[in-house]
Amino acid sequence: MRVNKLVDFSEQSIKRRIVFTWLSLLVIVGLTMGVTRLDFNSDYRVFFDEEYTYLQAYDAISEQFSFQDSILVIVKPPNNQAFTEDSVNLLHQVETFYAEVDYVTSVDSIFNYLSIKSTEDEIELSEFLLPEHAQNEQLLKQRQQEAQQDLLLSGRLVSKASDVAVIQLMLSLPQERGPAIATIAKQAYQLKDKLESQYPKVEIYLSGGVMLDFAFMQAGERDLLTLFPMVFLIALVLLFFILRSWWQVCATLVVMSGCIVMTLGLIGYVFGDLNIITVQAPLIVLILGIADSIHLISGYNKEVSHMGPAKAMVRAMKVNFKPMFLTTITTAFGFLSMNFSESPPFNDLGNITAISVFFALGLTVFLLPCLLLLGPIPKRVSFDHNSRLTQHIQSLVKRHDSKIILLSIGLCLFAALHVTDNVIDDDAIRYFDRDTDFRQAADFADQHMAGVRDILIAVDSGETEGVYEPDFMLKNQSLIAWLRQQPEVNNVYSFIDKLKSLNQHTLSGLATDFKVPDSSESIAQLVLLYEMSLPYGYEINHLISMDKSSIKLHVFLKNLSNSELLELEARIYQWQQANFSSSQTLMMSSPSLMFAHVAHNNINKMLEGWVIAILVISLTLALALGSWQLGLFAMITNILPAFLVYGGWGLWVGEMNMASAVVFSISLGIVVDDTVHLLTKFQDKYQQGFSFEQSVTYSLENSVAALITTTLVLCSGLIILAQSSFAINSTIGVMTCFIILLALLVDIILLPALAHYWRRSRRASCE
Repeated sequence: MRVNKLVDFSEQSIKRRIVFTWLSLLVIVGLTMGVTRLDFNSDYRVFFDEEYTYLQAYDAISEQFSFQDSILVIVKPPNNQAFTEDSVNLLHQVETFYAEVDYVTSVDSIFNYLSIKSTEDEIELSEFLLPEHAQNEQLLKQRQQEAQQDLLLSGRLVSKASDVAVIQLMLSLPQERGPAIATIAKQAYQLKDKLESQYPKVEIYLSGGVMLDFAFMQAGERDLLTLFPMVFLIALVLLFFILRSWWQVCATLVVMSGCIVMTLGLIGYVFGDLNIITVQAPLIVLILGIADSIHLISGYNKEVSHMGPAKAMVRAMKVNFKPMFLTTITTAFGFLSMNFSESPPFNDLGNITAISVFFALGLTVFLLPCLLLLGPIPKRVSFDHNSRLTQHIQSLVKRHDSKIILLSIGLCLFAALHVTDNVIDDDAIRYFDRDTDFRQAADFADQHMAGVRDILIAVDSGETEGVYEPDFMLKNQSLIAWLRQQPEVNNVYSFIDKLKSLNQHTLSGLATDFKVPDSSESIAQLVLLYEMSLPYGYEINHLISMDKSSIKLHVFLKNLSNSELLELEARIYQWQQANFSSSQTLMMSSPSLMFAHVAHNNINKMLEGWVIAILVISLTLALALGSWQLGLFAMITNILPAFLVYGGWGLWVGEMNMASAVVFSISLGIVVDDTVHLLTKFQDKYQQGFSFEQSVTYSLENSVAALITTTLVLCSGLIILAQSSFAINSTIGVMTCFIILLALLVDIILLPALAHYWRRSRRASCE
């Protein structure tokens, strides 16, 4: 009844196609206005919910210890020595240039690092190195030795080999971070190019949180401005090669363009900005919308030569509307399951796509028929030569259905052996290709410095001025010593080492006095002495909290996997429970920890989403088709391709990031289309009284060519997406492409085989 009403409505839209064309265009224009509200959010914080525990902990630590955004300017002098006259002059020039970058509030380097010197009557804090020291070779050698021995300097501002130096720019960003980050990063790269052209043998790398945000921005813009147009172009070329009608290609182009701008408008109105993940939404809607268009056009072309344009369009709509409507609903269910993800951008991508597929359906039903009928009648039918292919499939399935099922079971067992080989390993730095500037800088920092992966630890004494208590500081000293012994740790930076140095210089100056003072009065005096000796503009708040209740430990890590990082975190908490009192608490966080936890939790959450999506989609199809058997077949054929790909991924790749966890939801929303078209056309014919074999043949003849075409278009777009320099996007492209290819084989071979085997088994049981 519903289909008949929609067919009647489609006839009215065909009769009044000019009106419906203008109405569709008006809707497109209305949503397009939202595009003007779009912005791009490059902040890595978009990956985490505002209520996310580790993000809140990171913000709390940052606020407590006046932690600022920063850029690390990593410089390798031409002579591979930081403490020579030429290198010191070079480093001072680099610092002078970069100090002028917008929003820079202070600079931390070997020049203004405060070293402790003592005389008979007083302690003096002075700059570790001055530009005028460049000509004093003996002093430079002395500074090099001191730098290698200083735990707060070595590996942080100068490498242990003294061949690389770091200039850390501290920035105060405005509330609108995006434009400021773009401005700062572009200035930084321009200075890098200028200095490297002036000194051809010098190597300069830019790292830090601000450069990470800019790397996200670059990756998103690159995909949007390069990969997206390539997908669009290749889709048009393939459509023309298949349809052989420029008018039909142009009509599809108009519909797809409408879907894209409506999707972007939706994002502008509802979500406000794009990010590195949601930038994929228009691309996904494009390839999904093309699938609907191809099914309708193929049905139209099949009938137009002997039925006339208007009647052919009505017939095509009658045959294809039900499967298109069901695929839209089931696709939406698949993408809505992404709301189980721990990461908000994936939630947004799922919601945007779930809504936008209805835009694609609406334009395919109301605008595309009108555009097709306004054009010339196609002279060549593109999808009427697949009877031979259908016969081959039917023959293969009827003769070998049991073997096909056994082969599928064998592949499932093979996949089951390897699917557990997948290890969750999510690192924001490895999201970027090795040829990107940010990744090269991060890898260089890992090789020469303490690294860019870290953990911030805030240890709270439980009382105001608790850092003055020797027992509390000794426990922190023990924690630092234990951390430095861990194989995952490069070094730990804290005020404890500075306090021990102050104690040493106020006493005998001997190594035996390099320790935490024995009394709270001594600690308080040394802290006060240090604060009063700081030059103007320097503070102690980045090491000790304002109320002197907490101390910060900055742990720099080696290149760790997710599991290694989480294991280290667990051991730190175990050490705390064994050594600190109940009132002395410890809080840990960092971007590295945040990504590790969200990736680990993402898999477990998405498993729930997958199960619910599969059950909802299978139940929807069973109710719509009036057969639990068809619903069961749909469940099997929609799960199997993804299961095989995850098994193969475990065998040949073995690492999964956040993208891998949501690929199933994305692919499920796409591959269900093929299953729905085959099953609905089979059921419609079977209910009309045709035999089982005739119904299967009809379903294949009216679907296979369109399914192959849509698979080609989808996979072409996904192969291009796989070329992204951003690992999340490339992973989605690669895995989804393989799933869609396998889904085509499963739908046109295994699905009929299951149906034939089930029918033969029923006959045998009845006899």
